Amino acid sequence: LMSVHFPLKRYSGAGRLPLMWARYASDVHGFDLSENAIDLAKIVAKLSGIENVFFEMRPAESFPEKYNIVLLSEVIEHLNNPMEILRIS
Repeated sequence: LMSVHFPLKRYSGAGRLPLMWARYASDVHGFDLSENAIDLAKIVAKLSGIENVFFEMRPAESFPEKYNIVLLSEVIEHLNNPMEILRIS
């Protein structure tokens, strides 16, 4: 299985996409700028028994890590420099 990284869109609710992809990957990382969205996603993951999803409050431009897959769902259009985030992803 691969490590998958999913930045969450702002106010993404319960982290629907990272929680769905957790079935197919060894670990999934979800990020958002909203503390409420991160808290809700963590609660849903715990209630669902999903242990391979990790949620963190962090801007999309701050990822030093490399990932096999990066999904910027409704994120890239809000970035100041979208080409830079595509280059480093």
